[in-house]
Amino acid sequence: MSKDKYMSTTEAGVKWSIGRRAVSVYCAEGRIPGAELIGNSWMIPADAKKPADARIKSGKYIKRESHTYHKPPDNATSAELADIFRGLMKSHHLVFQFLDLFPYAIEVFAPDGTSVFINRSCCEDMNIDDGTQVVGVYNILKDPVVLDVLGQREIIEKAFKGERITAHDIRVPHEETSERYDTKGESFKKILYKDITCFPLWDDYQQIAYIVMVFITTKTYTGRVDIIKAQEYMDQNWTENFDRDKIAKVAHISRNHFSSLFKEHTGYTPQDYYKRVKVKKLQEKILDPNMNIEQAFAACGVDYRGNYRRYFKEITGQSPLQYRAEKRKSAK
Repeated sequence: MSKDKYMSTTEAGVKWSIGRRAVSVYCAEGRIPGAELIGNSWMIPADAKKPADARIKSGKYIKRESHTYHKPPDNATSAELADIFRGLMKSHHLVFQFLDLFPYAIEVFAPDGTSVFINRSCCEDMNIDDGTQVVGVYNILKDPVVLDVLGQREIIEKAFKGERITAHDIRVPHEETSERYDTKGESFKKILYKDITCFPLWDDYQQIAYIVMVFITTKTYTGRVDIIKAQEYMDQNWTENFDRDKIAKVAHISRNHFSSLFKEHTGYTPQDYYKRVKVKKLQEKILDPNMNIEQAFAACGVDYRGNYRRYFKEITGQSPLQYRAEKRKSAK
């Protein structure tokens, strides 16, 4: 392939005065005749023209409403985020510029499952420099890790049929990502759990134009892999009785060194960490209007008259009754 006959997405972006990522999206959508995917990069004919504005149809200019960007609130819900994107889709170019700067990780897919856009936050989470390794290459409907290993096949298939779906506390498969892509750094020592909301964007003919996935981090683990395994185990098995030896075995750490090593890297003994996990669950249950305090404790596998009432006050600074009263008052 003669380089003087082709240009990169960066060169095309400069020539057309648009972002490189927007050029990649055009290529993935098939809107640039002759564009070829070579390895992980798009090569574009040097004489290619910038694709026509999506607002121009059959020689007629369709007037669009103007939109003002409003920063989403820090505690925005998935439904509120979806509404923001739907409004912005009235301007095709604006939406991708907005998505790229959005503070949450976002990936956009074509109806066939091919990735057509990945924003900066998502690249940072995947520990890659940019989206050229993903856009136009990765297909979520053909990914056995996401579909079967993570058990998200049903959710993904529903999303691509046009349903809005949310999955909670999904572990991001960083180990698989680091093997698939040229990730930055020697080793990946950050594990993320995310709430994932999928929703469709429709075109003027009521056909699915894109599937948007928004990833909101719910838990982050950093540090030694074996310590992270111990933390994950306690977070996921908090209903079980605390068993130091069992947790050490799960983390593949000698039982004689487990407690001191765990405290060195987290600041807590394993049992203190477990207590905090349990108290966090108690805080959630105590606010359930269908339960009294004793029932909330029982739902978490502990006796209200036992030690955890004392642990609750030590960790939160309030008794369970005080905590519930204050939260209910502030909610009014």
